Amino acid sequence: MSDAFITNGRIIDPANNIDEVGNLSIVNGKIEAVGGGEKRTESPSANVYDATGLIVTPGLIDMHVHLREPGRLGRLRLQRVDSHRLLVWRTRLLL
Repeated sequence: MSDAFITNGRIIDPANNIDEVGNLSIVNGKIEAVGGGEKRTESPSANVYDATGLIVTPGLIDMHVHLREPGRLGRLRLQRVDSHRLLVWRTRLLL
């Protein structure tokens, strides 16, 4: 995984009470430093991204998923699905 340095983004991190414009440093796929300072990754080959005018949300997970393929919406019935096993069984019927 490559290293990255994101500059000038509005960093919003509710877990650490951060809401400021600053930089974010990622080393070996892990967030190393967050904040307004100019701390860079140790790697000179780190990809540098300018996030001016953008929001950076370290650690945020996008939980949005699609359980159905387009065109087959009417075939998957999720009513009365009360177990993971039943959901998997009904989904496999469509594949």
